Amino acid sequence: MSFRKAAFLVLIILMGSGVVQAASLHVGMPAAARNKGRLPENVRAPSAPSTPTGPAELDVGESGTFGTGGAMSMRGYKVEYRFDWGDGTYSSWGLGTSTTHDWMSAGTYAVKAQARYKAQPAEAVASSVLNVRVVIITGAEVLIPAGNFNMGDALYATPIHVVHLDSFYIDKYEVTFDQYDAFCAATGRAVPSDNGWGRGTRPVINITWADSNAYCAWAGRRLPTEAEWERACRAGTNTAYCFGDDPGPLGTYAWYDSNSGSMTHPVGEKAANQFGLYDMHGNVWEWTADWYDSGYYGVSPLNDPPGPASGSYRIFRGGSWCRSSGHLRSGTRSDYEPGYSSNDMGCRCARTP
Repeated sequence: MSFRKAAFLVLIILMGSGVVQAASLHVGMPAAARNKGRLPENVRAPSAPSTPTGPAELDVGESGTFGTGGAMSMRGYKVEYRFDWGDGTYSSWGLGTSTTHDWMSAGTYAVKAQARYKAQPAEAVASSVLNVRVVIITGAEVLIPAGNFNMGDALYATPIHVVHLDSFYIDKYEVTFDQYDAFCAATGRAVPSDNGWGRGTRPVINITWADSNAYCAWAGRRLPTEAEWERACRAGTNTAYCFGDDPGPLGTYAWYDSNSGSMTHPVGEKAANQFGLYDMHGNVWEWTADWYDSGYYGVSPLNDPPGPASGSYRIFRGGSWCRSSGHLRSGTRSDYEPGYSSNDMGCRCARTP
């Protein structure tokens, strides 16, 4: 009697006795059939993928494209890839070999590619490391698109009115001591005090409106108008802050009196708004180009309002490290004599495309 017939007879006997065991179904079944869907032990993973390619340096929040490949497949099995970004996050597994990523904090990140067989997801191999340095690139700009927005604040700046602005560039970060000190060295201007807090990538402080205006002109730019500043801060929102009306999340976006430790902080450490701009709320007040006129909102032109033709005080915006949440609202206005300077006063620049 053949082995196959004997196995069939055993199965019939077991069924007839009412005792059928799952193991009996495999009697006489070839090993390859029993293990269908599983890969042989010696081919559980492909060879290691190639070291990722991509930029070795990026600005905070700047997206980079990274690629890999080269994992050798045994017997034609499909290979999936993903990236370990070195910050505790991963891309999704897939058959593609490239994707994009950005980091929201400065640092050096060890990026690795991983590969696995689609049919054996538990086993994966990693590539060598690509170290990506993420830095604050002072002087970086963001293009703000042309469009309309509602300017003003129901509590602090009325009437709320519609403004249309053409596109413009504005600095991604507040002007830093590094940038301003270079200006002073080039022009012979006196360097401002840092209050003992440090210079580097902290925002420059203790500068007047004239100092701010001179720096921006030296850098090939200009101070933003008050309308440009508010559109950049709002980043498409009509709420009190760029993230909503509730000040609860303010600490995610801003240094202010509740979390600053009574000093400024290096630019770009908090989250950016929807336009990719940092420290629009808090850290330091920012001078704008406009004179202050309490009635100007009532007569402001629709298109690219330039601000009043003259005045005694200049507008500054955004709140600072020593101010409460109300001062940090997107529409809050403040003004002072242009010769005033303080340890919570700074600037950022803009330019016309």
